Amino acid sequence: MYQSWATFFQDSIQSLSLKYQQREIFFNVWRVGQKLNELSTIFDTMPHGVLAILDPKLNIMTINKITSSMLGSDSHTVVGKNARKIFESRFPGILKIIEERFWYYEAGKLKRVNFTI
Repeated sequence: MYQSWATFFQDSIQSLSLKYQQREIFFNVWRVGQKLNELSTIFDTMPHGVLAILDPKLNIMTINKITSSMLGSDSHTVVGKNARKIFESRFPGILKIIEERFWYYEAGKLKRVNFTI
């Protein structure tokens, strides 16, 4: 099968190296999953309502349990919906207050939140 011991050892070392790399990748993926679970737990157990709008069209990407109870809807019915429509229907005038008071950074510049996109 092998023409020399050198070839045999070289193939064995490469095989072990590949297995080690695969094991390291597996553990790194597992560690990332563990951290995501921790962050998810923190997000869901925060005592304040939190939602993430990561979409330029102001679609809601995720909410925590407090926000869900504040809105009277579970996350499955709110996620993907437009924040402007959800909040104005339940809390009239809230978007104007947010626009007046909240800012964010984008490309190193401070910008005011704008819900009129």
